[in-house]
Amino acid sequence: MSLPDLPKAVDWLDVREVGNEVVVHDRHTEKIHVLNATAGRVLGTCDGGHSLDEIALEIARGVEVEPARVRDDVEQIVATFVQLGLIEPA
Repeated sequence: MSLPDLPKAVDWLDVREVGNEVVVHDRHTEKIHVLNATAGRVLGTCDGGHSLDEIALEIARGVEVEPARVRDDVEQIVATFVQLGLIEPA
């Protein structure tokens, strides 16, 4: 699967933080997705203005590790978001 160079969340999501989780309501499918804090941060950074490397850098800063250590995880999260229709496809 090809991932977007600058991932962007679709416009029809309602996103709310609830405790340590992020609840996402997809108004097109009427599905609710519950994300952990890291996946929620990734989704929040998918604004169409950040590359996967920049998103990995942002996540890495939050957990104080090297960006290379989280890059694969960020790719997997974004790929899942594309499959779920939460991110615009490439």
